[in-house]
Amino acid sequence: MIFENRPVALPLLYKYYLYKIAMRGGYRFAVEMKGRYQAAYGSNLVILMKSFFRYFSLFVFAALLLPASSFAQKATNAEKRIQELGIQLKPPGKPIANFVTAVTVGKLVYLSGHGPVQENGEYMKGKVGSDLNTEQAKEAARLTGISLLGALKSHIGDLNKVKRLVKVLGMVNAIPTFDQHPMVINGFSDLMVDVFGENGKHARSAVGVGSLPMNIPVEIEMIVELK
Repeated sequence: MIFENRPVALPLLYKYYLYKIAMRGGYRFAVEMKGRYQAAYGSNLVILMKSFFRYFSLFVFAALLLPASSFAQKATNAEKRIQELGIQLKPPGKPIANFVTAVTVGKLVYLSGHGPVQENGEYMKGKVGSDLNTEQAKEAARLTGISLLGALKSHIGDLNKVKRLVKVLGMVNAIPTFDQHPMVINGFSDLMVDVFGENGKHARSAVGVGSLPMNIPVEIEMIVELK
């Protein structure tokens, strides 16, 4: 934003002089244009131009009086939101195979696929469409989101370091006739928006698969950008 890096509160006298410069600049411009256009269009156009630049100057002056925060999107405190939602984040367990939980490349963090860990530490299990219905699978996706946030916090230390979510891949262990995969993964996506606000919105794929490790109903991986 044009005002993003300026001081929040400029001295009032300084703002007044900026306003005067803007107003005089608009007036002088109108005067310079007078000789060129008055003969062709009459004096009404010049008067209109003067009025326009005077109102534009008032707009500039009003903008200078506003704090910089008025022009910036209000950031969501992710750590505070986690507390408000009553979520307890736990560090991830050790990977069950030859991989790592997260990798940082530049400003991007790539998180490996996670599953729905319940409060007792056990994975939620079952095939969607036979063992679990859509709402139960949606809750599994939310639990998977909590697992991913725990892994992310463990990796970067503070969730407020996240600038935005970038890309999500959601996999649903479902019967062949099940077709509500996007509704299931919404359990994850809704949680991310609850925690990160607008910055929690992301590009996403939601697909059905024939099976997942340990018969978990959902597995999700994601990419986030750091500040």
